[in-house]
Amino acid sequence: PAEDPDGDAIADYHFQLADRPDMAWPLSSNFEKLVSNTADRGKARYRLPYPGLLTPGVTYYWRVRAKDAQGVWGPWGATWSFTAGGPAPPADVRLEPVPGDSTRVVLRWKPGPGGEKPVKYRVYGSDEKGFTVSDEAYVVNVGASDLPRKFAANFAAETAGTELVVLGPGLDVPNANRAFYRVVAVGGAGKRGGPSDYAAAPRPFVTTRPPDRATVGAAYKGSLATVRSLGDLRTYQSGQKSVSRFWEVETPHFALVQGPSWLRLDEKTGAITGTPDAEGAADVMVKVTLERTVRKLDDSRLSWGHELVKEVGTDAVGSVTHRFRITVGR
Repeated sequence: PAEDPDGDAIADYHFQLADRPDMAWPLSSNFEKLVSNTADRGKARYRLPYPGLLTPGVTYYWRVRAKDAQGVWGPWGATWSFTAGGPAPPADVRLEPVPGDSTRVVLRWKPGPGGEKPVKYRVYGSDEKGFTVSDEAYVVNVGASDLPRKFAANFAAETAGTELVVLGPGLDVPNANRAFYRVVAVGGAGKRGGPSDYAAAPRPFVTTRPPDRATVGAAYKGSLATVRSLGDLRTYQSGQKSVSRFWEVETPHFALVQGPSWLRLDEKTGAITGTPDAEGAADVMVKVTLERTVRKLDDSRLSWGHELVKEVGTDAVGSVTHRFRITVGR
């Protein structure tokens, strides 16, 4: 803690961190802080808001100055330095089909270059493109979108290996069957590194398996679900107003291509219902399609760097055909 020569109380601290010894400019806005505007207000310290803001093995420089209760700033103190530790973010994060099983997809990665050797990894999954890893529910700026303002925690699993099955029916993993995944490396002292780049899941990808048995005269219920993306927050100009909302939100559509006469499919939800009227086996084929919202911009304004939206439309993401068989007995 600083001491004021006049005996005044210390009201605040100004913290700076840079990757240059001359402190010419801060590394980022996270490292140009009045401590009174952080969770450390009233204390002679500054803690990073989350892991991963510093690169392992790189030397950083920092300094602090104090302000007294009269609003007068003192001079900068000495410039100190340290070398960041911890593991590097995992590299080459990718999703690949499980050999011999077309219904499942595995997430794979490699240890990041440099830094401490990881002892384990934490996997996170979300439908938000470019999501922030979080072990707890967190507030999200969704703008004008019709989405909840608080997203659930997106932690999936912890593993000592470098792969994890994350897509497929029947997985007992929180946040499995999501559109995007990140991986965080954990060092020997439990210190976490920064998150990896995200890996995007193939879409549409059917993640449920409807019941393959039914009984004559009894109600049959099943469902189909697909991986889909919520897109991410973007700002655009609409007339004289600037509007923020989630773009490229993907909406699924389900169409029954083949099936018994008693079977019904909800095209929006993928719910499958019906009451079988005879014994036998029935082959079912469903086409699953994803559409997303897109912006159509005014080209004459775009040439001046202004993203003025002329209209909002939809664009096809892709489609898959899902097949299964229902055996009806008594």
